[in-house]
Amino acid sequence: MPRQVSEQDWSDLLTSIELNECILILGPNIAMPSDGGAQPEPLTRQFARQLAQMLPAGKVNDTANLSHVTEVYIRETNNLTRFKGLLQAFYKREREPAPVFEHLTHLPFRLIINAAPDDLLHKAYLKRHIHFNATLYNFDHSGEQEDPQYDSQDPTPFIYNLFGSYVMPGSVVLTESQQVEFVEQIIQKEHKIPNSIQAVFRESKNYLFLGFDFSDWYLRLLLSALNPKEEAKIPISFALQNGSAPLSPTAEVFFGQRFKIDFFDLDIEGFTAELQRRWEQKNAASQAAPTPKSASGGAGAVVLYASEDSEWQQEFVKNAAALPKEHRLDIGEIAPGDNIAEKLSELMQSSAVIIPLVTANFVAEYYDLWEQQILPLHRDGKTTVVPVLTEATLWESLPGIETMPVLPRDKKTVSSWDDDKPEAWRHIMTELTTILKHL
Repeated sequence: MPRQVSEQDWSDLLTSIELNECILILGPNIAMPSDGGAQPEPLTRQFARQLAQMLPAGKVNDTANLSHVTEVYIRETNNLTRFKGLLQAFYKREREPAPVFEHLTHLPFRLIINAAPDDLLHKAYLKRHIHFNATLYNFDHSGEQEDPQYDSQDPTPFIYNLFGSYVMPGSVVLTESQQVEFVEQIIQKEHKIPNSIQAVFRESKNYLFLGFDFSDWYLRLLLSALNPKEEAKIPISFALQNGSAPLSPTAEVFFGQRFKIDFFDLDIEGFTAELQRRWEQKNAASQAAPTPKSASGGAGAVVLYASEDSEWQQEFVKNAAALPKEHRLDIGEIAPGDNIAEKLSELMQSSAVIIPLVTANFVAEYYDLWEQQILPLHRDGKTTVVPVLTEATLWESLPGIETMPVLPRDKKTVSSWDDDKPEAWRHIMTELTTILKHL
């Protein structure tokens, strides 16, 4: 059964958002005020009921199921143009975004996947005068999808309407047959999701699912198509069940095991309000407590590496020298005659960032230290741990590493870049600069 959100859950989620490791995925089941003062319910159900009233009695089995009602409406009227007009007119009405959307605009999500045909999040950003970028997947498009060239380093929120938008009614995926065709389409080369968006799904990101009914069968196909990773490499994600019925044990087991989704027992508005509150509290605390600096003014750092891996340490230090001046690292060192264990502990406690250079040697030599000191420092928010994968090893065995900003982002070790290791280090230093900006 869905569980309560623990303090550790809140901490992990906020860290993931802060480090651009979390993709927000919005579903169609976020309640909105209904016409005539009726009970608030999702726009998809409101539109489904409107369509159902236009059809002969007995034709529709479930008047709240938009996929089903749309299928019946198009079949009975044989008038797709009329349906598109109704769709556009319904979603074009002036509506104030629900509080959920406003809460979300206070959080620094960079990529938001919208699985509903509305523009409610757009309106919430506009209401707060926040600039954002947006585009859509055009289901009706006969050719290749235009690539928006999404840049994950750009802090500007980017909204991608995965199932189209009412602004272009032909782009919208609604019926059950369209949903099946959509999943088949996005895995084909000529109709696939643009490379810049697809690349983000290939990375090990956390997902936050809001507004979905996980009993919907198409979600299983969709997630398999978007995230075809090996099960062991899928990071833990978070979700709330937003359906007309509680989450079934079967669905919870499937999504929990296959996609490592943790389900929380909290209403969506209460969840987003608390997430906003905790983010603002965390932000205020970080501004009040400056990042530890060394005498030279750089962010205090300690680079951890196995005794056999001194060459990797030298490579890292050489490339770190090219970091922008305002984000230069001041790397603590252990001098001859120092007590190694005591000095290492002192450096980690006083550093803003700990950078482990992960190899098989590192895992063997530092596993106990990782469990006893590194992981607690990370979990308590006392320092930022940025593991760098230098050589192939079973790095996933390090507890809690999936909650850290592992570099390179695609988890391709530096040693596997063959003749292009300078590019690997350039990528690592670029990502590290982004992380340091948030310290």
